[in-house]
Amino acid sequence: MKESYGVGTPRNLVIGCVVLLALASLPLLLEVKARTHAAESSVNIVNNSTSREIVHVYLSPVDVDDWTGNQLGDLTISPGHSSTVSNFTCDPATD
Repeated sequence: MKESYGVGTPRNLVIGCVVLLALASLPLLLEVKARTHAAESSVNIVNNSTSREIVHVYLSPVDVDDWTGNQLGDLTISPGHSSTVSNFTCDPATD
């Protein structure tokens, strides 16, 4: 007896579901990668002042009025010193 692998066989249905699942999950994987990359952002802040401390640093995406909290926390940047702010994101969708 000759077997036929037509469109309605269970094998083709499983293969079709696997392909559909892989295609459907692709945007999710790309979004996770983009968020992971955004979390690795850092900026070095240099205080070139001769007499004033920097006590607050707030960040926001360009052209968006949605600011983060104070990135320095309880720290200050003394005159002539610098500090690196790391692991921040300015994506309003993730705050």
